Amino acid sequence: MKWSYWGDHVVEGIIVEFVQTLRSGRASPMSGEDGMKAAAVAIAAYESSKQKMPIVGVNELICCCSERPK
Repeated sequence: MKWSYWGDHVVEGIIVEFVQTLRSGRASPMSGEDGMKAAAVAIAAYESSKQKMPIVGVNELICCCSERPK
């Protein structure tokens, strides 16, 4: 996957990469854990914007995502 800059059909590139991963049977370059961490950061950013202040504990939330039992 080639990224030229933010906003350059990023979502389209992610979807194309996902479909190619499924078709080829190879491992995904991103895990579910990666997605969970990204979602935690995005949710905290929205909450921070809404409250107009930093969200405390985001680092702990992200770390907890990777400590889940397998």
